[in-house]
Amino acid sequence: MMCALASLLLSNDLMGQERVYDLSNYKARYELRPGMRLYGGSDFEGDYAREDKAFQNFRLNSSVSWFMNRITDNRISFWNMNSQMSFFTGPIGNSRFNQGDNRTVLSNRVSISSRRDNFYKPRKFWGWSNNTRLTDYRSSQDEGYRYNTLFVNGSLYLGSGRIEFAEDALLANWMLEDLQTAGITSNYTAEDVEALALTITDIIGNRVFDFRRRRIYELEQLQKTLLNRGVTQEETFQLFAILNDNWAFANRATLTHGNRFSYGLSTNSFGNIERWLETDFTDRNLNLELGGFAEYTRSRIINNNGSVSLSAGLQLDHYIRLSKRNGEDTENDREGWSGNLFVSYERTWLPNSRTEFSWINTFSVNRILQTNVGFDFSEFLNRERLSSRLQMDYFINYQWSFVARVGFNLQHERSSDQLRFEPYFSFDTNYFFF
Repeated sequence: MMCALASLLLSNDLMGQERVYDLSNYKARYELRPGMRLYGGSDFEGDYAREDKAFQNFRLNSSVSWFMNRITDNRISFWNMNSQMSFFTGPIGNSRFNQGDNRTVLSNRVSISSRRDNFYKPRKFWGWSNNTRLTDYRSSQDEGYRYNTLFVNGSLYLGSGRIEFAEDALLANWMLEDLQTAGITSNYTAEDVEALALTITDIIGNRVFDFRRRRIYELEQLQKTLLNRGVTQEETFQLFAILNDNWAFANRATLTHGNRFSYGLSTNSFGNIERWLETDFTDRNLNLELGGFAEYTRSRIINNNGSVSLSAGLQLDHYIRLSKRNGEDTENDREGWSGNLFVSYERTWLPNSRTEFSWINTFSVNRILQTNVGFDFSEFLNRERLSSRLQMDYFINYQWSFVARVGFNLQHERSSDQLRFEPYFSFDTNYFFF
């Protein structure tokens, strides 16, 4: 399936097409764009290694998320809050806690994340980001296992460049192409595409409680732009139907272009409490990391109907791990330096306004560079990981979409010279309230 998609994307890139307006010229600007989404899905995952017993598992997921985005000349900010519940059945790896027996797991997670770039020059910025996750995990295994975690990440950085977003121009292009196909307009210009795209950017995200009145207002603004520019001479049912069809049913996938480089300081705090109720055993761990990072992203639009993004990053951290088991004293059982390198490639293609294909690949290398305390854990934590995912999104309408994913993770663990293969398949549905 992945090879077929790769061939399709390559053939599409080589074909090329004549276009009135280059989407790479569009730069969206808006004050506030909120959204709320209800998500539900299921997935299958396998785990196959040379030395360990193979196993499979099944999971059901449900979540609600609320986000608010802002893109202006002086600021780019993203804010997201997510609440998720998962039901899981099957074994969870071969470890000292689980020797391959089946278990049923219920987990709940709440996360809040944000990022803000402040531009003091057109392509120079400073910014910060943070991510907080709280997880409660419960298992049906005989010992009554409970697991709670708190993860906090923060970073402060400088950077140059800017990633721009062009999905509103893509929607405008689809509208005008459909109007031309229907014979409502004989011709349109690049200026017409940009004017309609600016109108779309301006009216998306208007917050009102009456969704019917908002839809009327939005379609009126779209028609007014076309009439004022002379793209069409009169209001007709066919004009209304085409605008409404694209507004309600077309995909508004994220479409990016540009370059972004950032570097700075980051800190991670990860604490967890593990409890076995029947044996009254409690294990507490706190992991602290402080270090520096550098990241680069390059994104460009391909053939006016897709994009390709390449990212690379490097991070160096000093880490400390503190542990406390039952009433024993707190121990510093792990301390030293670690490094992480990653490279990712993502190709997105929209063959029409209802369907989106994505091919996402990531390769990462983790290394424990030096250990100061106790046993040398470096051999157990050093690993290389390759993941590849093929994803298809089909939009029933703007509020409702189906998402199918198939992919794999390939991981090499140095401690046991173990090569682990993890294929998976998932099917999700998303409903956007606004």
